[in-house]
Parts: sequence; C-alpha cells; structure tokens
Amino acid sequence: MSKFYYFFLCFCFCLNSFGQEKLFINSDTEIPLLTHSHNSQIALFLNLNYFNSIKNSNPCEFQMQLPFFEGDTISLYLESFDVFTNDFQLLRNTENGLVFDDYKPVIRSYRIKNSDGWTGSISFMKNYLIGVIKKAGEVYEIKYFQDGVYILYDVNASVSESNFTCHTDTDAIVSPNNNAQPVQSLGGPECLEMGIEIDNYTYNEFNGNCYEAVEWSLALLAGVNEVYMSELNDIVTLQARYVNVWEIVDNYDPLNDCGEMLDEMPNYWTNPPFDDIYSQTDLVHLFSQKNANGGIAWVGALCGGVFNSSTGFGVTSGLNTSLIYDYPDNTPYSYNLSYLGHEIGHNFGSPHTHNCNWDADPSLNFPGGAIDACSDVEGNCNPPNNPPNESWQQSIGTIMSYCDFNIGITLEFHQIVESQALIPGVNNASCLNTCDDLESSCGNSIYGCTDSIAENFNPEANIDDNTCQYIYGCMSPNADNYNSNATMDDGSCICSGSIDLYIATDYYSNEVSWELIDDNGLVIDGGGNYFQGGELIFSSYCLAEGCYQFNIYDSWGDGLSSNNTAGNDPNYYIYHDNASCVDGSVIPGNYVVQMDNIDFGSESINEFCLIICDSDNDCDGICDEDEISGCTDSNYFEYNASATEDNGTCLTLIIEGCTDSIACNYDSESNLDNDSCEYPPNNFDCDGNCLVDTNNDGVCDIFGCTNSDACNFDEDANIDDSNCEYPPNNFDCDGNCLIDLDCSGECGGVAIFDECGVCNGDNSTCLGCTDILACNYDNFAIIDNGECEFPIINFDCDGNCLVDVDCSGECGGFSVFDECGECGGNGPEQFYDCSGNCLLDLDLDGICDQIDNCIEDFNPTQIDNDGDGYGDECSCQYIDILGEVIVEAGTYHVYTLSNTIDNMAAWQVDGGEIVWSSAVEPPSIGVQWFDIGLGTVSITQYFGVNSNCIVELDVDVAPSSIKLWENFNTANKQIIIATDMLGRAVNAYEKGTWKIYIYNDGSVEKKYELNK
Repeated sequence: MSKFYYFFLCFCFCLNSFGQEKLFINSDTEIPLLTHSHNSQIALFLNLNYFNSIKNSNPCEFQMQLPFFEGDTISLYLESFDVFTNDFQLLRNTENGLVFDDYKPVIRSYRIKNSDGWTGSISFMKNYLIGVIKKAGEVYEIKYFQDGVYILYDVNASVSESNFTCHTDTDAIVSPNNNAQPVQSLGGPECLEMGIEIDNYTYNEFNGNCYEAVEWSLALLAGVNEVYMSELNDIVTLQARYVNVWEIVDNYDPLNDCGEMLDEMPNYWTNPPFDDIYSQTDLVHLFSQKNANGGIAWVGALCGGVFNSSTGFGVTSGLNTSLIYDYPDNTPYSYNLSYLGHEIGHNFGSPHTHNCNWDADPSLNFPGGAIDACSDVEGNCNPPNNPPNESWQQSIGTIMSYCDFNIGITLEFHQIVESQALIPGVNNASCLNTCDDLESSCGNSIYGCTDSIAENFNPEANIDDNTCQYIYGCMSPNADNYNSNATMDDGSCICSGSIDLYIATDYYSNEVSWELIDDNGLVIDGGGNYFQGGELIFSSYCLAEGCYQFNIYDSWGDGLSSNNTAGNDPNYYIYHDNASCVDGSVIPGNYVVQMDNIDFGSESINEFCLIICDSDNDCDGICDEDEISGCTDSNYFEYNASATEDNGTCLTLIIEGCTDSIACNYDSESNLDNDSCEYPPNNFDCDGNCLVDTNNDGVCDIFGCTNSDACNFDEDANIDDSNCEYPPNNFDCDGNCLIDLDCSGECGGVAIFDECGVCNGDNSTCLGCTDILACNYDNFAIIDNGECEFPIINFDCDGNCLVDVDCSGECGGFSVFDECGECGGNGPEQFYDCSGNCLLDLDLDGICDQIDNCIEDFNPTQIDNDGDGYGDECSCQYIDILGEVIVEAGTYHVYTLSNTIDNMAAWQVDGGEIVWSSAVEPPSIGVQWFDIGLGTVSITQYFGVNSNCIVELDVDVAPSSIKLWENFNTANKQIIIATDMLGRAVNAYEKGTWKIYIYNDGSVEKKYELNK
C-alpha cells in the first residue's frame, strides 16, 4: 500500500514538472564567432530530455522561457503547424525509374504567437532544432553548435553577408489596383499545396541521403510558411504536397544559371509522368544548393498546375544545405527564408519594391511609384529619397526589396506589397482551397482518457478529461487475493508471504549496506550510502513461497558493534507474520532471520525459506491443504511415496526371498522376489546327483561348446552341442576392438580427420580467408580459399578513412585550401587578390600595373594603335605628316596626318601661316608659305602627365616663279577653293559669313561679305 502511494505522488510530480522545465538554459561554453561582436550572440544549452519529451508527446501548443541578451528572458507561446499535407508524397527519381516512397517526415514545426510582439518558428528535427525569432524588424536565430550547445545570435550582425540576386524581371509588372486588407476567411486559411523539387546537385550535398534532403527542404518551407502566415494574418498557409528528389543526374546538371533552370522545369512537369502530379499542386519550386546566380520566378504563377501552364514555377539557388554550425559556410538559415520568401512572393504576383508601378496609398501618404531606392528603379519614375525620410519608407530590408544588402533582413513584407500584391494574389487564386479540415499532426484537441492502463483509454485523445475508469483490486502478484485483471491497486492485498525487514545500525550507518535476494539471485531490494549518525530501516514485502537471502554488510568489518550506537539498539531481523509451526507448536508468526552476533565482521549472510500455509495442525512442515493421505510405511506393498499423511491403509508386509519353486532355495513365505534364487548345474539336481549319462560310463553328460577359442567355451562340457559362438573379425569376445579404431569409431575402419578436423571430411568446412589483415578474415578458417578481400588504400574495412581527409572530403587527398579559401584552388589569378582586385593599380583603371601599358595613366581600354607596347594614353602615337615638301613662296598647300590620333595635339608651322585647320579625320591644315628657305610643319602630341612629342616635316620654300607684275594683274585671278574658318568647303558666293578664298595664283584672302 505504502509503495503504491509513493509511486502515485512521483507520477504527479513528473506531470507538474513537465510544464516547469526549460528547453534552454544559459551556457558558458566557448562558441565560435558567428557575428561581428561577441555582444551579438550567446551560448545556450539544450535540455535534451525536455526536447525528446516534446518530440514524443508532440503537443499542439506549449510555452517556453528563452534566455536572451543582457540576462533577460523572453516568454514564447508556440503553436504546432504542419508544413506537409496529410496525403504528402515523396517522389524519388532513381535508376529504376520514378519511385513513390511512403516516407513520413519527422519534422515537427511550431510558430510563435501571442508573445508580446515576438513571432517566428522553431522546427524540431530528428536530432536538433532550428529556430528564428523576430520582433520589430530584428531577427535572431537559434542554431545548433555541438554537444547540446546552441548559439542564439543577431542575424543582421552575422559575419556571413547576403549576396543573393533576383533575376525576375518586374519592369512591366503592374501591381493590382486593390488595396486589400488581410482578413482571414471564415472557413480558415487558404491552403497552397506546393511541389518542391530538389536537384541532383543538392541531393549529392546530402551524401546521397534522400530523407535528409527532404527534411531540410521542409525546414525551409516551415520558416517561410510562418512568415506568410504571420504577415498575411493567416489567410494562407504553405504546405508541401510533393517533394521530388533527383537521385540521378538531371537536366539541371549542366545548367549554371537559374533562368536556364527555370526554363527547364516545364520540360519535366508538363509532360508524363509529372503532368498528373503537377495538376495536383498550386505551385512548384526548385530548391537548389548550386550557386546559379540567385533566384528567378514567374510573376503571378499560382495555379499553373491546374492548367498545365509552363509558368507555374520558381527557382531559388545558392541555398545553404546545413541547418547547423558548419564552418566555414555559416549562411544564416534566415537568409534562406528571405531568398525563398522573395521568389515565392513573385509567384504570388508581387514586383520588387523598387518597381515604379505601385499605386498610391493615401492611408500611408504614399504617392505611388517605387517604394524604395535600394536598387535602380524598375520603370520610368523618380527614385524615392535614399536614405528614406517618408513614413511609408522603411530603413530595414523587407522581403521583396534589395535593401537587405546594406541594411539587413527583417523577414517582413512591406504594407504596400501585402495590400497591393500578396493578398490580391491569394484572393484571385482559384485553385486554393479553404483549410476547413486541416489537421495538425499533433492531433486536434481531443478530450478523453489518456491513461493507457485505463479501461476507457482513448488512443486518439491528447487532453485528459479525468474520465479514466479502472478495475480496482490487488495488483501484487504474490498476494493471496491477486487480481490479474486489476488496473489500479486499491490497497486490498492480503499476503501470507508478508515479511517485515528491520535494521537498526550503530552510529556508523555510512558503513552499512544490505540486500534482499530471491533464490534466482535477483535483488528484490537493498540499501546503502546512508549518512553517518545511525539509521533505522523498516520495510515490508509481499513474497512468494520459496527461499531467500537477507545479507547485511559492514565496510569497516565490525558489524554493528560500535560503542557509539547513536541512540539505537543495533539489531536486524526479518519477521514473517504468517502462522507457522515451531517445535511442534503452532504460533501466529516467527522470526525467520535474527541477529546472532552483533560483531558479524564484514558480512552476515542469512538464508531463510517461507512456507505459506493456511494451517499445519500436525506441525510436519506440510500445509494441511497440501497433505496427501495414504500408506506412508515403505515396508508394505500399499506404500505411497507421495503420501504425507498415513491413513492406515498399510496391510501387506513385504517379505523378500526366492519365490521360484524350482530353485534350490525356494522360500514359500516370501512374497517379493529379491533375485536370490539358486539353481543346480545342467543335468544335476540340487543335491549334485547326475541326471543324464547316455553312455553309462559313470560320467554325467554335460552338453556345451568344447572349443576353447569360442566365446561360450564351457570347460565342464564333455559333449559338444554345436552351438559355439565366435567374435566378429578384429574383436574379442567382450566386444573389444583388437586393432585401431578409425576417427568414426569403426574398428579397423579407414576414415581419417581432414585438415578441418572433420572425420572423413573433404576440407570444405574450414575454407575461408586466413589473412588477418583482410576484411573477410575468418578466424575459424584453416585453409585459405583465395578469396580474401582487402580495404581500399587509406580506408579500413568499414569504409572509415585512416588518414587525413582533405578539404574536398577525399580520404588521403591532396587538396588544400588556397589563400582564397577555395578547396583545391590555384589561388588568385596572377597580379590579382582573391576578390579579383589588382594588387597594384596606380592609375585605378582596373588594369594591374604588371600588365598595364600605361601604369600612371588611366586607360582601361589599353588602346595601342602603333603596337609599340605602350598605350596611346602614355606614348607618342606613330604618325606621318603628308604634304608637299618643295614649295614656292606665296603658294598654298594642304598637310594631312597619315592616320587619326587619340592624343591631344597642336599644329605648328615655321616659315608660313596656317590659314585653316580641318575638324574631320584624319586632321589636316592649310598652309600658305612666305619665307624662302627651310620651313617646318610640325604637330605636338600631349599625353600622360606633362608629356609630349613632336613630329616634323621639313619643307623647302623656293622663290616664287610668278613675275611680280603678274601678282597685281587680277584679270585672270580665279578662286579655286572656298572654305569656312574650320577649313570646310563652302559656297564661294554665300553672303553673311567669313570665308577664306584660295586663288589659282597661290594667294589667300579672308573676307566677310555683307548681305545687301
């Protein structure tokens, strides 16, 4: 009875303590730095027992206290939700074709609600959990480190930068003119059933473990789903209907751009066997770890499966496959949620926040156009102020923006995105069904009896309503009134085998231990490790009939004999309170064990037996109910060996002797033959008289075998009766083998043991690999069969690597991280750092000095028209001046460069005058020569920093061959060329402009003719 109540109280305590346990406590474990500051992260230790309790009981809701920064603690209320449908199906593309796997995901996800503004999600995986908590734009993540230690850290202080790029073109997207509000439908949220595709590249990142890849994808979807539910007021929930895993090389394998992967998706999903599956989904999204330039999705792509549309898809690449600490890649789980949420947002119908087509929202004083300017605006509008200074702008990065690159993520949608795109997208999606009968795997709140031992136990119930019904009775198997049907002990047990165990120790109770053992050596109970100062032990037990040991030990070796008794009367005993017979008298109870020596040394071993009787009136040690009546005297024929109680039925006294009347010692009084009869030899009577003498020779005839070699030779026989018996070959008459036995025990046989030790064997039973270094070494093999198998070099037989694993994961490989942190890489390109920047670039033109053809001059194009190895920006270009080199004084000539030049340049003429210069290419000038002698035409090029070069053409100027008077004779003077001031040909007779006239006599004239 006392033991039952103890158990009951313990059970109640355990129930109460479940609600009081903490899932996490602070830890002082040294943790790696995931953020830019130690102040942005703390270490937590997971209560593994509580973690497993939550996983096993799978509650629909519970509360937890989470240690937070600066010694604070936040209280979070968590509510269960399923991220996969009730009819979830795993698809596996294998070498044997498409396999429908009935795998049941193990992930259990909870969302944070009603927690003083905190939201987020925590997903319980197989051996760890992953969580995100967020409030007012701040995002924190709980990530597993090692040995039960987790890291709670500020995501926006992470050392891992977000570099995701969305390639969805939303320039032409016009957001629906519908400022809808997030109002949940009366029937519950709309269910968006997704198809998730995992490419072969990502499957291999999980070392070919399909199920781990599935759990990873569902963990990502769980986090994204919580964002959509929280942000859109539970009008929609995202659930995985299918997960399709490529375990073989797929069509995405050669593609390295997310846009190409998006184009490839319809080739699978709109054709058999996937078209029927596609029709059962509202959206299909490819989750890939491959770095394929970010993500891309069709805008407004919901319900594509219903119409077998080629646009019902999205791709998110570059996802981190590890949900735990995994140096050096520790991309926050939250980044994955932001990336996926962004691309799914496009599927819902949302453009980017920097799109120009958002409608005005007077409630937010939003004028329309782009919401932010974190990227170049899409469309034709003026970008809003950056940094933001309007109430409708946000200084933190919402999901459909690019603001997270510089500011950080929030895992929130902008109000305008929600009202003008996401909510209308849900409302306009005809394929979405109301989740009226959505059941969480935690089981909806079903009240009933949850105690499995109760008669009305309800296995479907998850909330106990105190209606459990039991069968009450005695539940002690050794009790007289044991009820095997009872489910609740009512304290009614009656035990004939009840004993009381008592120990009173001396002061040194810390030296005492004891045990009660049954006859099978099993310990029923025991005690020890008591505090010093004396101890009283009293316990009652209900034992079955049988023999036991009560052993008491003293580690000091003086029993209970100390002079310091701590006020006790040192003693021990076991009292059996059932009636028993002692010295021929029946007493109500007795001591079956008593202390006979207080100084028993190190141990006192006490055996005792319990005989449980209703009564034993004759004190014979046999219970009256077990007595068997009969003749108990073994000297009588009526004797019954089983009889315990003589009933006077012994009638015939046994007289032993020879009962054969023809025997010489026959006893007519004997009634039980004792094999003592004696008989005369053949042909003689009992008195030794001869009864047969056929030849009357006075010798009594004795028939028998007269051959002394026979086994039955009779030395007394004088007449052979032809019945001599001989032994088989190789045996004597006693059956003994006279030669060697073979291994089978056959006398004179030829069987021998083979090398395996098998008699008459063929050596086949001990064949095997005898090389101890082989993986299939057979310790019992004696003969090597030549089939030893050895491990691959550097591996043991279990496939474990015995040497170092290189950075690529190859056992014994030689790959190492280069200075850029790339495994097996060759380091940065020569002259560049790991980011592709020049190590030396004095002119900052992006061309490294070691290969720059103009080290000090900005020339990113590196043009070198003359091919001299020096760029045109820092060298003199090779040109020639073309024109007459022998001229007459007073004549006019044109000089032109042999080719165009990029350098700044200036003409110079010595001995003449430049009358015009041309703006067309190649450059040219008009020169009138005056000074007789050596003239020069030169052009100076300016390049680099204060550098120049001069190209010259020498011209011989001869005296004019025209007579002087002819110069004044203008009768035959004619204009041969008319140009403007830039040397361009013009109409010689046009009025109102400056013109230069060149005459046939070599003279030049500049005129301005007025309009008249």
